Amino acid sequence: MARLVGLSDDIRKERRKRIKEIEWENRVLSPPIEEHAPRPLAIEPPPPLRPRQPWDREEERYIEREVIYKGGRPPPPPGWRR
Repeated sequence: MARLVGLSDDIRKERRKRIKEIEWENRVLSPPIEEHAPRPLAIEPPPPLRPRQPWDREEERYIEREVIYKGGRPPPPPGWRR
């Protein structure tokens, strides 16, 4: 038990010593100088618009969403591969 207490005292002393070293380094040494400023993030332009198609008019466009399963497991999603 006394050996563990002695080890913990040594650890505390070393920590205090290292903290003082770090404080001295922060006071004495100059801050690091960046060689160049970081570049801003580049944003890609949107893809070009596709030409209008005759079926693009909203009143003539039908999107079916109803799916009916007849028991069992549903089929895999489109593009799914095993």
